Amino acid sequence: MTGRMHHDVWDVCVVGTGMGGGTVGYALARAGFRVVFVEMGQNLEGPESLVGKCSEDFLDSKHDFSQTFLRAGRYAKKIFLQTSWGRKPYFTPVIGSGVGGSSSLYGAVLERFSEEEMPENLWPDPARRLDPWYAQAESLFKVNASRLEQDLPLVEREVFQSLRDQNYTPYVLPLAVADVQTCYGCQGHLCPKNCKNHAGNVCVEPAVKNDQAQLRAGWTVVKLLTDGSRVVGAFCRRENGETEIIKARLFILAAGALETPALLLRSVSKSSPNGLANRSGLVGKNLMRHLVTLYLMRSKTGSVLCKGVGLNFETGTIRANLQSFGRMPPLRMALFEISEMFEQFLLKLLSPFYTVVRFFLEKFYQFRAEDCFVLALVGQDRPSLENRVQIGGSGTSPRAGVPPQDLVLYYKVSPDDQRAFLGHEKIVDGLLKKFRPMKVRQIHENRRIAHVCGTCKMGENPQTSVVDPWNKCHDVDNLYIVDASYFPTSGCHGPSLTIAANALRVAKKIISDH
Repeated sequence: MTGRMHHDVWDVCVVGTGMGGGTVGYALARAGFRVVFVEMGQNLEGPESLVGKCSEDFLDSKHDFSQTFLRAGRYAKKIFLQTSWGRKPYFTPVIGSGVGGSSSLYGAVLERFSEEEMPENLWPDPARRLDPWYAQAESLFKVNASRLEQDLPLVEREVFQSLRDQNYTPYVLPLAVADVQTCYGCQGHLCPKNCKNHAGNVCVEPAVKNDQAQLRAGWTVVKLLTDGSRVVGAFCRRENGETEIIKARLFILAAGALETPALLLRSVSKSSPNGLANRSGLVGKNLMRHLVTLYLMRSKTGSVLCKGVGLNFETGTIRANLQSFGRMPPLRMALFEISEMFEQFLLKLLSPFYTVVRFFLEKFYQFRAEDCFVLALVGQDRPSLENRVQIGGSGTSPRAGVPPQDLVLYYKVSPDDQRAFLGHEKIVDGLLKKFRPMKVRQIHENRRIAHVCGTCKMGENPQTSVVDPWNKCHDVDNLYIVDASYFPTSGCHGPSLTIAANALRVAKKIISDH
């Protein structure tokens, strides 16, 4: 995937190549627009890419983790957590960075949001009418919806039948996988067989190969440049210090619900002293990430590779989804996360005990985690102005001491959301009682942000939202946002298909308007 051309002014500059950016760029390139994709991660097609295993499995020493993660399609920047007690712990999230974004690492489940997950009082009407765009996205990503209960592994068939015997209606998850029968279940890492359909191989690669598109991988957009009401350029920098200003008529942000608001907040100017497109003051706020609890069950037939069984239910007006989690993350991923915690808080006092912790974790994986079936309970969380992502700051701000290129995240589960989710847990505890699962609660674990959304909220009122019903920024004439940042609510399913369907909807609008 190398560019074949250069233009002084492109028709469209797309920042990010995940489900939003890849899909909208593909659709526009197919329509004849000259598109340039700017991706801060690497082009993951080359022989240097690390495939088939999670990035932690490739680490020789912890000191080289950044380059190793990037070669494996992983985000390699630290994110700091803002706390009420002063210290800012950091973590490295399990999200994607590279061509395809997080979709190159996802478990390939592509599900539609229900109408209840997009309430009409929060989602503008045009954005709720996604059925035709869902159908197009399912066709584009070749979603396999033909699997039946009998096609599932034995342990999943047992869970499926048990749920049905308790008067629930389980279903088989739709997968964007070329051949489910031979799929290895590459969740959390790059697929070695390229059978997982994601934004990189479905959208970006064909757009660059067959249409008027170019890819700039390894370039970070540092700041958007404006003339007041329009973006006129994207100031970009490579790791080696090389810089370039990319000019275009339209700019589309799709760097994810963390990096997109961060870019807007860094793009300050005289006309936008609080950040670009931030007249409402909502850029970075209303962050949602889903609430999750895992249920681990021993499987006599080994680990389940592909995700198979799903179940929707609700308590009151709050919906939840129970579905196969796929393969357990490898031991070295858990050890890497623990080592980050020891490094920050416990190094001086308790570092000798890291060996003990590692020993017991290894025993746990041998006994329970390596050959187990895992279900994930996913609950929706509701938007709150207090939950947010910001850029590092200086002086006396709560973000003082964090470099401006890094991110600071604050998130606290509301009492109402916690109460609703614990109600979901109680239901699932009863449904799975016969399987005697081990429950791993993640509800307060802010390191789990794979489904982060909501940080550039959509709405009709410029005072209470960042983008309009067609994903155009209220304050900027030629700037769109098409990643999960625009979500007014989080739903209880993975966001990938909704992002892709909406990107096709926005592309159609841009084509008709321009």
